[in-house]
Amino acid sequence: MLPIILSIITVAISVCYAENMNNRQSADPCAGVIGPGLPTSPYNFTLSAVNRTSPVANFTGEPLVLAPFIANSNESVVEASPAVLATFKSFSDYVFPGPSMSLEDGGLYPISNKTSTTASSQNVTEGGELNFIVTFPIGPPLQAREIYCLQPSLDSSASGSGVAPPYPLLAVYGDVGNFSLCTATSAEATNNVIYKPVANSSTYYYDTCYPVFLQVLYNTG
Repeated sequence: MLPIILSIITVAISVCYAENMNNRQSADPCAGVIGPGLPTSPYNFTLSAVNRTSPVANFTGEPLVLAPFIANSNESVVEASPAVLATFKSFSDYVFPGPSMSLEDGGLYPISNKTSTTASSQNVTEGGELNFIVTFPIGPPLQAREIYCLQPSLDSSASGSGVAPPYPLLAVYGDVGNFSLCTATSAEATNNVIYKPVANSSTYYYDTCYPVFLQVLYNTG
């Protein structure tokens, strides 16, 4: 019986691996961006959220960090913990990797200063958070979903708003213009980055959302 079970598991893993490889080979994370997009960044960088509704934008923006994705306050961090992008102001006690990160072949990898954690970007769906997985203890990080790209800075007409950050922008699925900051419904009430927010979400309050660009600040020092 055990050999049969192991064979089934092996086949399932092989199928999933083949599907992942096909997705990675067929999808261009920079398809749709304006200008020469970069699926791999020449430098490590941090991210900040720039308010698109402000007539006078603060181009420093709100610094972003990884925060635990805890929809239920009874959940706890285990060997592999889901995380999302949130503002540092709403989650200043962060302990996850970052805020610096690298972009490799469309996958985001927050950089850890500790010897106990790694992190990588995961799937993003419309109406959902920008998801990551944090793993303990340290080891090769889980393969990131290769869905991100860096787009050169935009002028106001190309950005679709009167506010255009002077720095590169982060795109997901080639899209830089559909991110928002929304307040989570969890007890922590973090301000999380949401892709194409929807009115019926159970993880954030839709009426708190406002549109942002995700600005890329290179670490070149």
